[in-house]
Amino acid sequence: MTCLNCQQPFSGRTRKYCTPDCRTKATATRRVYWQLPGQVTKIAMGRAAELLVAADLMQRGFYVYLALPPDAPFDLAAWKDGQFYAVEVKTGHLESRSRLVFPALPERQRNAATHIAVVIPGGEIMYRPEL
Repeated sequence: MTCLNCQQPFSGRTRKYCTPDCRTKATATRRVYWQLPGQVTKIAMGRAAELLVAADLMQRGFYVYLALPPDAPFDLAAWKDGQFYAVEVKTGHLESRSRLVFPALPERQRNAATHIAVVIPGGEIMYRPEL
């Protein structure tokens, strides 16, 4: 195999990088996540993203309901013109200015969510499929 970061050959069938250091360097240079000021946990960042999406949907004329349990199958329920939408919110980034990258959904969420809202750096929101 060839390391995805340094392009050096290495042995190993399940790894993408030759060393942990190479993996760290590769993922640090390609990830540009949006940041909140100060020390913010991943949970707080996720909740902030959910609130951004809720506000965006409300501005578009949706009624929005936030899921309270952390293990809910989706983050937001939205209603507009008699249509129900189950929205899962993720933070992500654009790779090469065109490819949207975000964490994969667990099967439970893939089966429940009708839409994914991805918040990218700068607070822009991209919906898949479009709303």
